Amino acid sequence: YCFTTHQRMIDRAKNNDSGDVEDDLNVVQESQIRKMTKLAIEYQAVNLSQGFPNESPPWSMKLALAHGVLSGRPYEDKDEESEGSTAEERLQSSLSNMIASSGNGGETAVAGGDQLNQYSPPCGRGDLRLSIANYYKRFYNYGGVGVEDITVTLGATEALASALRTIGRPGDKCVIFEPFHELYPSQCKLFYLEPVYVTLRPSTSSANETNDD
Repeated sequence: YCFTTHQRMIDRAKNNDSGDVEDDLNVVQESQIRKMTKLAIEYQAVNLSQGFPNESPPWSMKLALAHGVLSGRPYEDKDEESEGSTAEERLQSSLSNMIASSGNGGETAVAGGDQLNQYSPPCGRGDLRLSIANYYKRFYNYGGVGVEDITVTLGATEALASALRTIGRPGDKCVIFEPFHELYPSQCKLFYLEPVYVTLRPSTSSANETNDD
């Protein structure tokens, strides 16, 4: 986007078309959710505009994250068949032993090199995408979904941007059902797509009738 917008600004500047350049710069505005959060903090109001998780991640997930960061490798439960302890207890024990053996320097020796504290592949780690594919197959019975069909993104904003940039071309129309999330129009404008708004209304027909309107 940055390169495309920069080139458009250069082309329009040559033609003294400053109005559209300003429009390009104002395509993406600060999120209304963030604005409302700032106001809620300023006036000590109850913030109903932003969602906050009610619970922390599971303790086992936190342990696995700490283990991965410190060891640089995925955790392998070698005593999976053991009946004397739980998987979480074995993970915590492995983490404690690793910290204890790190010495006073606070560094842990990474056998075989640090695999996890690296740049991830653009579409996400293969083992993570495989886990996601298995999850959808297990819970939603999605057959035929493989690793190559999944892209991991940093939240819904990046996911929507990736989808629009993949299937949309500048000038295409994009239908947005009302009510809609504030993200949709700005993302469309970001990639020079034209939003077309369609309002959803309650159906007045019975359950057995169809409404072609």
